[in-house]
Amino acid sequence: TLGLRGRGGGLRGGRTAGQPRSLAPPGEQGRRLGREHQAGQPLHGHHVGSALHVPWVLLVLFLLIVCWRRLPVAYAAFATGVVLVALSGTNLDSFERYALSAFPIVIAAATLLRHRSLERVVLVLSALGLAAYTLLALLNVSVP
Repeated sequence: TLGLRGRGGGLRGGRTAGQPRSLAPPGEQGRRLGREHQAGQPLHGHHVGSALHVPWVLLVLFLLIVCWRRLPVAYAAFATGVVLVALSGTNLDSFERYALSAFPIVIAAATLLRHRSLERVVLVLSALGLAAYTLLALLNVSVP
């Protein structure tokens, strides 16, 4: 003999000669299959961040309506295209980043802040939201 039996028959991971070799690291294959199964379910995830995207989707859709009512048609059409592309993914993980590249959404939000008191409320809520997201990231509950 060539001494192959003492080392698992010369094959990696104890597999036999007829088995295909997995390209995934050991233990990763099962997790990958689980992620593929969950791909179409935006609220199903292992961290809080999966559900945090839904309110942002609703807010952006509301601001898209504001775009169509208050801004030129070209701006609204551009924003609609960008939002549709952002929503076409298999999950919502980076939706906020992609939606903010539709700059008319931000302009539409600014048109809603005509009163000084409402502007202050939005600024305070934004600061609280930033602090909350920072805390979730530091606690490794949500991945930014």
